[in-house]
Amino acid sequence: MSKVGKKIIKIPEKIFILLTPQATNFFCLNSTGPLGFVLIKITSKFSLFCKLMTFTWVRSNIQLIKYNLQFKNIRKVNVLNFWGLFNKLLFNSILGLSQGFLIQLKILGLGYKTFQIKKYLLLLLGYSHGIEYKIPGHIDILCIKPTLVSIFGISKSEVTNFANNIKNFRIPENYKGKGIRFITEQLTLKEGKKKT
Repeated sequence: MSKVGKKIIKIPEKIFILLTPQATNFFCLNSTGPLGFVLIKITSKFSLFCKLMTFTWVRSNIQLIKYNLQFKNIRKVNVLNFWGLFNKLLFNSILGLSQGFLIQLKILGLGYKTFQIKKYLLLLLGYSHGIEYKIPGHIDILCIKPTLVSIFGISKSEVTNFANNIKNFRIPENYKGKGIRFITEQLTLKEGKKKT
C-alpha cells in the first residue's frame, strides 16, 4: 500500500473541490480557492482509479474538511501505482490555492543581470545578446534586485518548470559558481589549478 496515498488531506473552508465526469474515460478535478482555480485532468488508468474511489467528507471541530480516499477491489486493477500520485497532485493544488508556491533564483557573475519588461524577462548572462523570455500569464515575477528573481504561482509544476527553464540559460559552473541557481541550492565547487 502507498504511504503517500493513505495520508488524509485537510481542506480549508475557502477551497472547494468538485469531481466531474466528462466522458467515458475522462474525469476533471476542479479546485477553486482565494488565489484562483486549478484543473487536474484524469485520463486512462486514472479513470479506472476514480471509478473505484469513494469520497468521505468529515467536518471536524476546527472547521476543516478531511479528504479521505477509500478503495474497493483495488488489487484487481492496475491502478495502485497512481494512488500516491493522485493524492500528491491534490495536495499540491490545495496548497497552491491557499498559499501559493514561491521560488527565488540567485544570479552570480560579473555583469549578469535580469530586468522585467512588461510580459518579458530580460536576461543578461554574458552572451553577445540579451535573452528575452516570455512570462506566462498565471505566473508573477518580481525582480527584487538585478541579481535576485522571485517566481510566484499557484501551480507547483508550472512554477518549477519556469524556474528550471530560466536556470538552464546559464547553469552554475563548477569552479567559481557563476550562473543561475536556486537561493536554497548549495554547490560543491572544484578547486582550480594552483601555481607552483
